[in-house]
Amino acid sequence: MRRFSLVSLVAVLTCLVAGGAFAQSDNRGLYDRIDRLERDLQTLQGQAARGGGLSITSPEGGGGAGVSPVMAGRLDERVDQLEDMVRQLTGKVEETNFKISQINKNLELLKNDTDLRFKDLAAKPAANTPPPNRGGGNAVLTPPPAAGGGAAAGTPPANPQAQYEAAYAAAQASDYDTAERGFREFLDKNPTHKQAANAQYWLGNIAFTKKDYNTAAATFLTGYKKYSKSERGAEMISMAASSFGKMGEKEKACTAYGILYSDHPNMPAKVKRSADLEKTKYGCKP
Repeated sequence: MRRFSLVSLVAVLTCLVAGGAFAQSDNRGLYDRIDRLERDLQTLQGQAARGGGLSITSPEGGGGAGVSPVMAGRLDERVDQLEDMVRQLTGKVEETNFKISQINKNLELLKNDTDLRFKDLAAKPAANTPPPNRGGGNAVLTPPPAAGGGAAAGTPPANPQAQYEAAYAAAQASDYDTAERGFREFLDKNPTHKQAANAQYWLGNIAFTKKDYNTAAATFLTGYKKYSKSERGAEMISMAASSFGKMGEKEKACTAYGILYSDHPNMPAKVKRSADLEKTKYGCKP
């Protein structure tokens, strides 16, 4: 004897369709078939209910509502088809949920990488204390030749802070040519300004963003020699190491990371996270 609970089955279908509504365009044929089956079942259930119950007993068993063998056979066939539709739809919903989960993971990885590199919109003013004479046996890094850059065309703002802020705003708007000219003009005229280390850092970051790693490495190293004790110091030597790594200069990258860990044991957490990952990637010794 087989007993079918139609109300429960229809409720399951309704939940699955609602949960997979975002995929309706790909499964329209499946939903149409389910709708037709649901209408047929409701019709048959109404006919059976007039015999005194909402559950249908198959003809080979005794008891239950008095339903003809033909009606019971049709109902049996419809329920089988409906159950098959439920299984298919369940599989499609689970597959779609898995794909969404993978996409979310990839987006999170991309966000974390972006945070490590570029998300520093509220930079603090950097000190400009000149670095002491390097010692302790650290290897000397020779920066690659950097691309030249002239002064900005036109008349820059007379106020140095306003000039820096104008260049910074251009960088945040991805107008890198304007930003680069502005930062170079600012550094030419204000090499000891409190924002000089920040300007040097953003010059290197622009080159890195444009994948001009040669210029980026030279810019970051030049900035580190001038501003190693500033709050940008650790970031600049770390970014110089990353630039060398991007060029395939793994030995120089490891040397730069050695300087980072030696001179900046209390480096910012985001710099350390990035450096730890890349040291492993390039096979640098602890």
